Amino acid sequence: MTTGRWTLATRLTLWYACSAFLLVAMSTVLLYGVLRYHFAHEDQAFLADKIHLLREPLAHAADIPTALYTEVIAEAAERRYARIYIRVLAADGRTLIETPGMESEVRHLTFPPPCSSDEDPAWSAEMPGDHERILHIASATALLADRTQATIQIAYANPQERALLAQFRLWIIAVLALAGLILVVISHRLTRRGLRPLDDVASAASGIGSTNLDRRLVVDGLPAELKTMADSFNAMLDRIEEAFTRLSQFSDDLAHELRTPINNLRGEAEVALGHTRSVAEYQDVLASCLEECQKIGQLIDSLLFLARAENPRSAVARETIDLSHELQAVATFYRTAAEDVGVTLTSDLAAGLSMRGDVSLMQRAIGNLVENAIDHTPSGGRVRIDASASRGAMRVIISDTGSGIPSEHLPYVFERFHRVERARSNARGHVGLGLPIVRSIIVMHGGTVEITSVIGEGTRVSIQIPIQPDQAPDMPAVGST
Repeated sequence: MTTGRWTLATRLTLWYACSAFLLVAMSTVLLYGVLRYHFAHEDQAFLADKIHLLREPLAHAADIPTALYTEVIAEAAERRYARIYIRVLAADGRTLIETPGMESEVRHLTFPPPCSSDEDPAWSAEMPGDHERILHIASATALLADRTQATIQIAYANPQERALLAQFRLWIIAVLALAGLILVVISHRLTRRGLRPLDDVASAASGIGSTNLDRRLVVDGLPAELKTMADSFNAMLDRIEEAFTRLSQFSDDLAHELRTPINNLRGEAEVALGHTRSVAEYQDVLASCLEECQKIGQLIDSLLFLARAENPRSAVARETIDLSHELQAVATFYRTAAEDVGVTLTSDLAAGLSMRGDVSLMQRAIGNLVENAIDHTPSGGRVRIDASASRGAMRVIISDTGSGIPSEHLPYVFERFHRVERARSNARGHVGLGLPIVRSIIVMHGGTVEITSVIGEGTRVSIQIPIQPDQAPDMPAVGST
């Protein structure tokens, strides 16, 4: 099993257990070191005291063996658990007195250089001895009664300390083994307890489907980290619910828009087949059916265009556009239609405006806006096209003095099939896709579109497009009809 396949609970359990075990191990090792240091310090102090006790009789006694018998021979024989070996050497290297058996016990040892006669040994060397003993050795100089200098050598072994340290090590191993097991169990329980809110969140999230998108995760009582995740998840559910609602509404609107022309086709076909008619009457029925088919085709073309425009892989075929010329052409094209309904169409276009984009798509976007403005402006009203450039962007404004749009509809005018006056739009053949197509085209060119309106005063649509957008190499156009 690889580490990447381990569950989060397993990894956290191992991390907690290993961290705690390391802390316990360091503590026990530290205690063992302190105990060992304490024993060594006591042994060193004992050797220093013993050297101090030996110097006094050496400095005044004429008969050294008699004077040091108690300290060198008798005490060594009386000790039951610890062993001490003392040797006094004359200046010429002769042995003046030593503990019986010292030669055989410590012959392999090399004593450190002796300290001066007026100093205590600052340290003692620790050497491994026979029979798993630790020998502490020290040496120091001393003045004899005849003012000559002698050397004191001491070796001290305490097997009981050695046994106690060995037993302590066994206890450490046992404690660490038991602590390891206990820490794993405790870490697992703590991990499961800590991950319980995450399990609750996962369980709640798994119960949310397409039929209950209105449900949300309960964030009260969650830890701060999980609360942030739950809030993000709830925000995502809000967006998904909104998308589902819009998709459902889109499906309903699409069915409604298709039902009308299809019912018209069916009704006219049924009427035509009801009884025998003349050729002219059949031609009228077929012409009416063709008109309904054209409406369905236009609806399908618009929906396909929006679908392609919303594809993130789509791009427009960019070329240099003389925007002033194209806007003037649109104004000229729609001026006649505006005059037929008593609307005045004017334009104020800055000279020399140009940009990078798709000509046919831009014509379609501006044409949709101008056509909407004319359709919603009463006789005697005005529609105006303004265009200018500033700060590296083109700004095109289409304004009218029409009926205006209620404020509650403004946030939704760029959504598919949204119509402010449904009956009026149906009569004119509008299905509510004009403004969504406009927004898609402008967004594809890297621009933005905004709309403001006041009831009874008119509507103002503002388009802003960068002159030289940061665009990838030219690609085939999404399509324009």
